[in-house]
Amino acid sequence: SMTIEVWAPRAARVRLRRPGRDDVELTATDAGWWRAPLTLAPGAEYGFVLGDADAARPDPRSRRQPRGVHDLSAWDDPASFAWTDQSWTGRGLAGGLIYELHIGTFTPEGTYAAAIEKLSYRPNQVARALHGKSTHTIGVIVPTVALPFFGELAADLEDALAEHGYRILICNSMGRAEREREYLDLLVSHRVDGIISGAHNENLSEHGTVRMPLVTIDRDLAPTVPNVRCDNEDGGRQATAHLLERGVRRPALLTSRSGSHNRREAGYRAVLEEAGIEPIVLTVDFHTPDAERGGLIAQRLGSVADVIDGVFATDDLSAAAAIEWAHERGRRVPEDLHVVGFDGTSAVRRAMPGLSTFQQPIEEIARTAVRTLMEQVRAAGPGGAERDVAVAPIELPGRLLVGRTS
Repeated sequence: SMTIEVWAPRAARVRLRRPGRDDVELTATDAGWWRAPLTLAPGAEYGFVLGDADAARPDPRSRRQPRGVHDLSAWDDPASFAWTDQSWTGRGLAGGLIYELHIGTFTPEGTYAAAIEKLSYRPNQVARALHGKSTHTIGVIVPTVALPFFGELAADLEDALAEHGYRILICNSMGRAEREREYLDLLVSHRVDGIISGAHNENLSEHGTVRMPLVTIDRDLAPTVPNVRCDNEDGGRQATAHLLERGVRRPALLTSRSGSHNRREAGYRAVLEEAGIEPIVLTVDFHTPDAERGGLIAQRLGSVADVIDGVFATDDLSAAAAIEWAHERGRRVPEDLHVVGFDGTSAVRRAMPGLSTFQQPIEEIARTAVRTLMEQVRAAGPGGAERDVAVAPIELPGRLLVGRTS
């Protein structure tokens, strides 16, 4: 005895064709999962047909076999048989509907799973989502995993999600707001169970319409959206204070965008204000193409070359560009120019082991973001995640790594 289980997106008919015998028919009167018990004889051939409940039956005189015909004689034990398919077309079928069909036995325990493995069946996650089931998938939006910080972050997020039984869909926005909008639509339409956003595009109102669990990493979307980040202001303070302790008197800040949202800049300014030193802020936009970035950094530094004796760069790649600029001008690091970066990723640490930098706790950031998202996933109701209470950012401490460049 076996069970046929069908997901019908609307009223539909399922028929089990048994040559030489009466068909077994199941009619789904509305959308949902429908089941019917069956008895399958060893060595017999069965076909499966789906169609609209109001549609005419396939022509019984046709010799064309419907999709899904399976010869049970190939199985030593028909009780271990399980069969799946996702799409159905054929003579007499109307509407070109897409269904997911499962047929199998659920006893003895483990038989169905063994049959699925033998058939190399992969569940249709879209069909699971339509039925209100979890897809066990989380969408992650980052600028690009080509950047060391986001590449390492994505890997740590994937590990942390795997521990909870979730898979990851990584979307690279490439600094384009329109692409991030498209990815948001993609993730929502694919019914992911939640989204972690670390993209840096500003003024993107579409996030406000997302009614699913949502966490950001180092990005202020809204007061009600949890934001997990390194304690950036403390990092800015430590890096700048370290430069002053090494004798620097005119440190420049090399950053992406200047403003109140830049907490690394806030730390830099606070230390200089306490020391009575005028800030020098140089900006090169985060999304500047790689081919142009080095030249723009050289221009910004060149404009204050006769003034500065130190650089605090708010990411390690910019710090590397500042060191290269100094070498090209014949300035020694750290004798003539002290340099401190920010991020401390494994990749940059291997490439530039002597770089002084403020290291972010990337693995802890990833695990905290996943844990926060999982809390939302468990609490989400049928209408989606409710976000009507403001939450404070979750700030994690980093550490200053002193190297040869400062």
